[in-house]
Amino acid sequence: MKFDLFQRAVLGKDFPQHGLKKGDMGIVVEHIAHADQNDGYILEFFDAQGNTIDVLPVLESDLDAPRPNTILTYREMTRAA
Repeated sequence: MKFDLFQRAVLGKDFPQHGLKKGDMGIVVEHIAHADQNDGYILEFFDAQGNTIDVLPVLESDLDAPRPNTILTYREMTRAA
């Protein structure tokens, strides 16, 4: 699926080195087109107060679009050592 700039996108897998988990939602801040392979995106992730906690390059295949009938959760973020 293609994502527009500033669209919400959901991680489809864990990124433990960044403390991010499958299902975490970020905002697309850049699209990186590849002619012969999976496009990439740069996502910005925020804490519950709106502060940036990470900016992460992600392949399109590792993202999902938010779906109806889903709910956001609130969890403590921990980073891998």
